[in-house]
Amino acid sequence: MIIKLDIDGVLRDMESPMIRLYNKRFRTHMKLGDLISYDIDKSFPLFQNAGIDGHKFFFEDHLQECYIDADVYEGAAEAVKLLREQGHVIHIVSHQPSLKAQK
Repeated sequence: MIIKLDIDGVLRDMESPMIRLYNKRFRTHMKLGDLISYDIDKSFPLFQNAGIDGHKFFFEDHLQECYIDADVYEGAAEAVKLLREQGHVIHIVSHQPSLKAQK
């Protein structure tokens, strides 16, 4: 079976650095459990209130923190290896905002 796995939010933790950046920018105390959606406008409402493009803030202005430095989830590599050992073909998929992030 071919299994397609997204990198962001599936194999690596993008949410934690996004929350840290949001809390720093707006002096809030958001926690991981407070995320309600993958829709940035819904989960991070203060961007709209401040007239800030949340996508640009995270994925352009803070590309390094959100994409490149994001930690791999504990056990992710082992899970992918196990799926391969079970005979699955794994395709890693991701939409990255730039060539730098893709690398």
